[in-house]
Amino acid sequence: MNLPRKLSGRRLKQSATFLLPIFSTLVVISGCSTNAGDDLAVTKMSKSQIQETSFLPLNADKPGTPVDVKDFLVAGKYTVVVYFSPYDGAYGNLEPGLMQLAQVRQDIAVRTINVNRPGVQGIDLQGPIMINAQGQVLPYFQIYEPSRRLRAQARPAYEQVLQWLRDLPR
Repeated sequence: MNLPRKLSGRRLKQSATFLLPIFSTLVVISGCSTNAGDDLAVTKMSKSQIQETSFLPLNADKPGTPVDVKDFLVAGKYTVVVYFSPYDGAYGNLEPGLMQLAQVRQDIAVRTINVNRPGVQGIDLQGPIMINAQGQVLPYFQIYEPSRRLRAQARPAYEQVLQWLRDLPR
C-alpha cells in the first residue's frame, strides 16, 4: 500500500495552523441539516442497517451532496469518517485498506463522503461540501469515539488511521 509522504514538522505545523479553521468550516457545512442529503440512498436505510454496516459510502449515489455524518455514526464503535475526492490519489491508495479495516476490526466502522459533484474533473473545491474550505488537503479524516463524541480530526485522525492500517494482519 502506498502511503502519502510525511510532512516535515515545521510544514506540518504550518499546514495544521492554516487548515484547522478551514476544515472546521468543512465539518460545520457537512454537518448542517440540509434538504440536499435527505434523498440519499443511505437515508432510506433503517437504523439497524446503518449500525450493522461496517463500510458505508454515505453519498455514493449523489456524490458531492453534503451529509450529516452524525446520523451515520455507529454507537459502540469507533467511526472513521473520510472526506475524499476520486481525483486524489492518496485516497485511492487508502480505500482498500479502509475496507479491510472495517471488516477485520469489529470495533471500527468507516463512513466515506465523496466531495466531488458529478462531471467535475479534479478535486471539486467549488462544491457544496468544500465551498468554504480553501485548502486542498484530502483525504480529510475524523474519528468518533464509541460514545459518538469527536475524538480526532485532520492530521491526528489521519495518523491514527495509518497506525490501524499498519497493524492489520497481512
